[in-house]
Amino acid sequence: MHRASRRSRVQVWAVAVGLAATVFAWRYLSFEEYGNDHFVHLSQAQQMLHGLLPVRDFVERGIPLMTATSAAAQMVWGEGLRAEVLLVEGAFAVAAGLLFLVTAAVSRSAWVGLLATFPTVVVFPVGYSYPKLLLYAAALALAVRYARRPTTGRSCEMGAILAAGFLFRHDHGLLLALAAVTLVVVCHGATRAAALALARVVIVSLVLVSPFLLWVQAYQGLGSYVAQELAFSRRESQRSEGWWIPPTFALDRDRPLWSPLVPRPIVNVQWRSGLEPEAIGRGEARHALTRLSPAGPGGWHYELRWWGSDALGDLVRDPDVAATDGIDRSTLRLTVPQPAGLDTVLARVMIPGYGLRLRYNGVGVWFYLIWALPILMLAELAWRGRTIDPAARAVVIVAIVLQLAMNVTMIRDPLATRIRDVLVPAAVMLAFLMGRPWHGFTRPVTRAAARGAVSAVLLCLILVSGAVGEASERLETARVGGGAKAVRDRLRALRRVVLAGHTRTGRLDQEHQPIVDYLRRCTGPDSRILTMTFAPELFFYTGRLFAAGQVSVASGYFDTDADQRLMVSRLMQEDVPMVVFDSESRDDVAEGYPHVMAWVGPRYREAGRFRAGSDREFIVLADAARPVPGRFADTDLPCFVP
Repeated sequence: MHRASRRSRVQVWAVAVGLAATVFAWRYLSFEEYGNDHFVHLSQAQQMLHGLLPVRDFVERGIPLMTATSAAAQMVWGEGLRAEVLLVEGAFAVAAGLLFLVTAAVSRSAWVGLLATFPTVVVFPVGYSYPKLLLYAAALALAVRYARRPTTGRSCEMGAILAAGFLFRHDHGLLLALAAVTLVVVCHGATRAAALALARVVIVSLVLVSPFLLWVQAYQGLGSYVAQELAFSRRESQRSEGWWIPPTFALDRDRPLWSPLVPRPIVNVQWRSGLEPEAIGRGEARHALTRLSPAGPGGWHYELRWWGSDALGDLVRDPDVAATDGIDRSTLRLTVPQPAGLDTVLARVMIPGYGLRLRYNGVGVWFYLIWALPILMLAELAWRGRTIDPAARAVVIVAIVLQLAMNVTMIRDPLATRIRDVLVPAAVMLAFLMGRPWHGFTRPVTRAAARGAVSAVLLCLILVSGAVGEASERLETARVGGGAKAVRDRLRALRRVVLAGHTRTGRLDQEHQPIVDYLRRCTGPDSRILTMTFAPELFFYTGRLFAAGQVSVASGYFDTDADQRLMVSRLMQEDVPMVVFDSESRDDVAEGYPHVMAWVGPRYREAGRFRAGSDREFIVLADAARPVPGRFADTDLPCFVP
């Protein structure tokens, strides 16, 4: 019995390691770029690598350990994007492995645990959200350990994860503290043991957090820091709609309700002039054509269901077809991209198409699930009562509390992004709910039917989550469907273009390339740039430090008189040859930061503008009193280095 139990644990851990490796490969291969929000902590990490520290030298936005972790990764793996990719994708991989251990434990089934974990993977949270998965998966894994055998060491582990959460982002610390209190109370009740366990959690967390608190007190003052963080949080909550606004569901009946997992060939077919719409419809059905978009008078772009020589021959010889584009009539072969290798099989697998609006509706499905699951779980706990394994009950109650707290504090606009961050507790509750029918029947036929239903429900949820996370596009980027050669090509591309150390930033988009080239070429390596807008990516792309202690300046953030006076005092001690605004927010920023503008206005003059979007421009101001030893390329833009 003991040997069988040990073998089962080894198998579960093997699956956890395999899942983590798979998730790392999945996210690594499908990596393209980070959004500009990601560069807030990444540019702050760059600041730390140059010896500048949060609070003392620049404004800390409540994420000290997140910034320090990125800085440490770059110290180990080298400066630039490569280190961040390895860190972030590795964190998501570890989070998936830990979450699987929890879901397998509460469901008592590795299969159910795996299926319950997969939605959190394929929903593809954005890169900077990795602490929201890693911290809560780790906390729930520690909750499993503590609930099974509450020891002094394991209560200290809870204190450590609480401290890590607080330092990664302060509100994580509050939520994890709530989870720790819940766990201890459920395990011990109102007893002396509970008080001692909570005391250990508090002491360990305070010991680990105290160096940061002392640092803050020394360079800013805890009262000022807390007030600053509260103001920042209030401003963030004002920018978006709240968790209380439920999404709606809708269909787009003008687009296909079902589509292939891997894109099929697309050709242009021009129908005979004067052909009635009904006849065109019959021709589309005859040749299994899926209409996509118009292609001139009497023509459409079509997706092919069959593209063998016989099918293509029937199409080009059809008397109702006037012309085709994408088909070589002499060889009856396609001249447009077509699936190869494993993709030829995946192209036959149908998934919900754009007409079902599964990404939009999938967000709605998860929104209602994250509110419904705690209610269902409470009903399940009340119904089954003491028959539930005490350790599983404790972990599930922690998951319920965490889910409700995360819903209230983390769900906001844009919902399609934020919903991906709060699914770890939901996965645990799903695994627990699905575990009962999985084990609840003894008759072979009934058991097989129940397990088939459980698998079907979870697979459907994986499909919905994949739509929310645009899994088909990720598969195409990763090129896993093209076989081993395609994956090797993708790895070479990542090493050569995106992750190569000498490129540092990866491939820049066309909008950022001109301004990055200018700022990098025409400022010295020790110069700083003041961005009076939200563009933290500019610092990382250019390799320049940010000025005034602010990685971004946006109306309503850090704009008190004291904040502005500190900005100006720092500017007076820094080498700041250029200031960057954007055309959309310039007036609001000027109004919101009068003291800073009073310092910038007399000293800087507009040097040039760079496109930053379809209707937005970066406006670069240059120091008017500084000598100009040269010009940038063939332009009149001032260059402050030879």
